[in-house]
Amino acid sequence: MANKYLITGGGNWSGSSWNTASNQATSNTTAPTLSDTAYLDAYSGQCTIDTTTCTCNNLVCTGYVNTLTITSGQILNVTTTLTLASGMTIAGTGRLRKNNGAGTITSAGKIIPELEITEGTQTLADAMRVSGILYQTSASSAGVTLNGSTLRLDGGVSAQGKISGTTSCTITGGTLSTTGTDGTWGLTTSYAGNITIGDWGFTAKTQTYTSGTISVTAGSKCYMNSGSGSALVFNFNANIRLKDVYLISSFYSTLTNPLYIDGDFYWPTTGGIFSIVSGYINLAGSLKQLGPVTVTGSFFVTSGYLVMTGTGSVCTYNSYGQLQINTSGTITFPSTEIFQVLYSSAARNCIIYTAGTVVVETGHKFRINSDATYVNSGAIVWDTLMLGISSTTSTIHVNGNLKCNNLDVSSFREGNATSNLHLDYYTGSLTVRIYDAKTLTVYNSIKGYRGINTYTIRANSGTGTIDYQGTQANMDITNCIFGGTSQSLVATNKLFSFGGSTSFCKNIAIYNPCDLNNGGIITNSI
Repeated sequence: MANKYLITGGGNWSGSSWNTASNQATSNTTAPTLSDTAYLDAYSGQCTIDTTTCTCNNLVCTGYVNTLTITSGQILNVTTTLTLASGMTIAGTGRLRKNNGAGTITSAGKIIPELEITEGTQTLADAMRVSGILYQTSASSAGVTLNGSTLRLDGGVSAQGKISGTTSCTITGGTLSTTGTDGTWGLTTSYAGNITIGDWGFTAKTQTYTSGTISVTAGSKCYMNSGSGSALVFNFNANIRLKDVYLISSFYSTLTNPLYIDGDFYWPTTGGIFSIVSGYINLAGSLKQLGPVTVTGSFFVTSGYLVMTGTGSVCTYNSYGQLQINTSGTITFPSTEIFQVLYSSAARNCIIYTAGTVVVETGHKFRINSDATYVNSGAIVWDTLMLGISSTTSTIHVNGNLKCNNLDVSSFREGNATSNLHLDYYTGSLTVRIYDAKTLTVYNSIKGYRGINTYTIRANSGTGTIDYQGTQANMDITNCIFGGTSQSLVATNKLFSFGGSTSFCKNIAIYNPCDLNNGGIITNSI
């Protein structure tokens, strides 16, 4: 390793422009290599980066007052430490490349025309500005970590892998694009100016829209991947409307403004959780699962929600919170899929229907598997409404009108990834509470898993109503209690009509006050 100083007359980096001592007029050594420290000091003349192979281990420009010209198409390669000087000038539109390994960059207020960082951890000793593009050229899982002071990018970002770190970055123009799916950007980032977003990704940091025009290329993919540090915070609004969004792994987010997705929201085949701590997602497309389903993905909200506002479908996934449908389009629940609710609260019904056409295909399962889950799906008619026991005792609250073709009381819990029932053989008790003036409507059949001790359908307070209109055979109301010792229940039609010879009705209890006079019970061929 040697120290090499640019001579007083300056010259091309690759030429005879270097001396082993400072303040020398003639050259006595070769151009710096990747093992050398190159000095542009107070005695050095102008320097021109004239090839793509201009290299050094460290570049130290302390005291330099001349011009470093990075010629268009040429590259200055620095491995470890880059120290610029406030009195120098940087000219040209060529590229400064920070090679593999950890290093420190001191820009001294100089604007870098174009910056490439291959991989490793780079520390910004002071505020840095790049007028051109920041290139990240490593597809390794480690990617690039940027720590230290602030970074301003006027020309956008082109990345092959992950960028993370503590640096706060403002992007004021250019194009954001990536060829990787690892969740590219993990910095605390602000977007301003005129920016075009192509395929892009986010890891756990803060993303903020400041001002300007933000265009998202049609057909582009946004990747979201869990990362170290704090959860992802979106301060976007309608000015940034993402296209297709791909969840790579579990993600936790705070939406201080609505997050607009104009395409589809994809879950990975290995599952994953997208958690909204606050705020909401406005989804114009579908909730989808990528490829063969191996583990059901989960959508989790604390006080936020996801609203479907366009035309799309809902894949097999778990919901911890609220899904809203408010659209002028059509939302489809496909026959082969399961919409499973694992949690909601009195303040947050698991599903809210406001407007739009909802198509529930024959064979679709709407499964509710949680204690204290609240359901009010309005005019939607579910094909099979499955009520499950998640512990030894569970309660499901019907606090709005709820309609289904088939009511299936079964024993299952989360973790089911296919349309087959995942039985856990709980033998506890399930209670369905129908709120005052609300109705649970069943058009075809009621069936129950006979291993459950009891399942009770009763009013929560006041008078709840069950409206059964079916005539199917193969029904099972074994261990079913209608009403309760202090809760009323009204049947608007004949409570059950049996046909065929394979129905089961054992250990049925009807409590007073329980008004069944409107319909009564008819049994036939039991």
